[in-house]
Amino acid sequence: MDGRTPQARDRQVSSRFFELFFQKEAPHLYSEPVETVLLSEAGEGDVKVRLSSGEYLVLYHADIKRLKELVPRYLYGKTRLPLHFKLTETSPPKLRIVGGEWQRRVIHYVLTGEIVWRPPEEVGEEEFSRLLRTLRSLIHLSLERRGV
Repeated sequence: MDGRTPQARDRQVSSRFFELFFQKEAPHLYSEPVETVLLSEAGEGDVKVRLSSGEYLVLYHADIKRLKELVPRYLYGKTRLPLHFKLTETSPPKLRIVGGEWQRRVIHYVLTGEIVWRPPEEVGEEEFSRLLRTLRSLIHLSLERRGV
């Protein structure tokens, strides 16, 4: 006996199930924003951003307002929404910030309250969790394709 209850043995998931699930969900897992919106252009109300999967990501006005309260006004024209991250397939996995220097500076500022000339290109799990708790709808996470 393997130590599991009969109900738990019946709940096993086959590798075929995972394969089918991944085939269905892969476009979502690898989706990227096709368009971005500058924080300075995000007005009143929610903003929709199209993803490569054909779906839309809704950036909630409350989160946009919160970000505007967190960063200095001069960064509004340099901040692109959504804040996009890619989970790398390295060991250990890393959360890479997608975008240029200013995008990384803004994210670093939100996390630390300081602007640095060469901000890190990655965030840690705890930092990413803080961003998610603070700016949930403004964060987009996708898996990084191998060789890309």
